[in-house]
Amino acid sequence: MPDIHSRNLNGKELIVSYELIPDVCPLCHHAIVPKLVGSAYAGYYPLGMLQIIYQCTKRDCERVFIAGYKTLNDTGKVHHWKIITPIEPEPVQFSQDIYNASAMFTAVYSQAIASEAHNLTELTGIGFRKSLEYLVKDFAISQNPEKEENIKSVFSVSA
Repeated sequence: MPDIHSRNLNGKELIVSYELIPDVCPLCHHAIVPKLVGSAYAGYYPLGMLQIIYQCTKRDCERVFIAGYKTLNDTGKVHHWKIITPIEPEPVQFSQDIYNASAMFTAVYSQAIASEAHNLTELTGIGFRKSLEYLVKDFAISQNPEKEENIKSVFSVSA
């Protein structure tokens, strides 16, 4: 486990051990060995949270992000806590056939992916379900155009 010299809000220097350096940039989604830019310790040691600022080393990105590390016990050893911000979800690529079949499916599915990246679990489930409803409804209408109104009323999805 590496150690880092960090400071709390009062300026007190702390030496904190942590593990799991991010190996993928949460913004450009490329594998990296990030550059450590700085850190801060929030709360009272050893039960607070270490926040480390990293910079992506991919030339096309070079943006900064923060990884959060939470103490698991009173030993002062911290572990990766899965807080990385900001997050940009990886864009979803759909075939032209899927987009042509249901543009609303692709839009809602992409939004569900974004909510998942931000750990909005309740919204994510709703979004995935709604996107699937659009896909099934639009496919059913494409196969039975004469029943469009009936299909829309069954799915309760407005066009």
